[in-house]
Amino acid sequence: MNWMDEWIQETGFKVGVWIAGALGSVASFLKPQNLKWYERCLTVFVGGFSAMYLTPPFLDWVSEWKQIGQSGELAVAYLIGYSGLKSIEMGISKVKSTIQKK
Repeated sequence: MNWMDEWIQETGFKVGVWIAGALGSVASFLKPQNLKWYERCLTVFVGGFSAMYLTPPFLDWVSEWKQIGQSGELAVAYLIGYSGLKSIEMGISKVKSTIQKK
């Protein structure tokens, strides 16, 4: 086993969940926005990592009522990634407006 496989196992990094979250972020790029290239890159990472860390607790909470399989897990990750993009957009616009006020 190489160092990357060990790191993935130690950290609990789920590649599929991260990719689904990142794709949720990318899906938002289809509509016109005023984001620069580095802001778009940042939102992809935020979408992926927010999906990776928020999907498991969400699924634990939902499992009290309904069991969700792996495809459901990826769907939830996609939706969380999409919403992760929205949260970073709000943060970027807040920072921009604060800077412009000064």
